[in-house]
Amino acid sequence: MRQLTREERLALAVQAEIAVIRAGLARERAALIQKRVQPLREGVDRFEELYGRMPDPKVPGDLVTMVALSEGSAGGVTGEQLEDAVHALREVVGANQEATDAMEAVRDALAGAGTMLTWTGVDEATYKRAVEQALKET
Repeated sequence: MRQLTREERLALAVQAEIAVIRAGLARERAALIQKRVQPLREGVDRFEELYGRMPDPKVPGDLVTMVALSEGSAGGVTGEQLEDAVHALREVVGANQEATDAMEAVRDALAGAGTMLTWTGVDEATYKRAVEQALKET
């Protein structure tokens, strides 16, 4: 396996840093969206505690019971809000996988070379500028 150039090492490290930042942002967005559907989650959790299983959305009695267990506030959750929540969770899963893959690539390439700055061959200010530039480009 050939040695990476300084520019390639820096690019790999920056890519990993950006992936981690994106994953964090995805988690923050998902947390905001999840707050909107939290009453529904509470109803599901209470239903599971009482009946030892998840409510079946195809069984009208399960849905009525779940809404009642959520103290009525779950009835205000719209299908669009649920779709947004599902999309946000999928985004988090994808962003976390991307960050994991990028960090593993850096870990494998770093292989005992010391710190990230030592390995990339740049100082902290240069590294931060590279990350900031990459953020602007995304």
